[in-house]
Amino acid sequence: MDAPPQSPAFDPYAFRAPQVPSRGNVERPLRIYDDEDDEVVPETQNLGDEDENEDDEYNVDEDAGNEEDDARDKNGKTMSEKWTKVQEEALAKAWVHCSTNKKKGNQQNHDSFWRKILDHFNATVGGSNRTVHQVRSKWNPMKAKINFFNGLYQQADRTRGSGCKDLDVMKVALT
Repeated sequence: MDAPPQSPAFDPYAFRAPQVPSRGNVERPLRIYDDEDDEVVPETQNLGDEDENEDDEYNVDEDAGNEEDDARDKNGKTMSEKWTKVQEEALAKAWVHCSTNKKKGNQQNHDSFWRKILDHFNATVGGSNRTVHQVRSKWNPMKAKINFFNGLYQQADRTRGSGCKDLDVMKVALT
């Protein structure tokens, strides 16, 4: 038996853009604010020629900032210290240590989990100024790279030859 002929206009593998529902008249601009409802705030600051020394208690020494304000780059962002290889390794070990906790298992609170990782990280590297947010932010791209390498290692392990050692598999995965 012959299969029924396919319509030449239909290609099941061709890309078709998704149908977007119509929004009606798109050319009509949306009204964002009403010009007639603008409020005017009266001037509240004193612009007189009074003696400026009377309000010494309100003057602030601009040089007396905290150390964090001093460490800013040209865009105003806070400068952070670079992660060393030792710190990255300590972070990975801290994550493994805290995530394989048999007592807590997966019943750990998200914040307390990352606080434990930070505590273990600080104990491993001998203390640091890192915050929970910095540790968590550093871990996310590290985890992607670790998972990629794990895939390469598993692939090399599946094709392991007879008498091949783990070190040989590691070398194959790294190449």
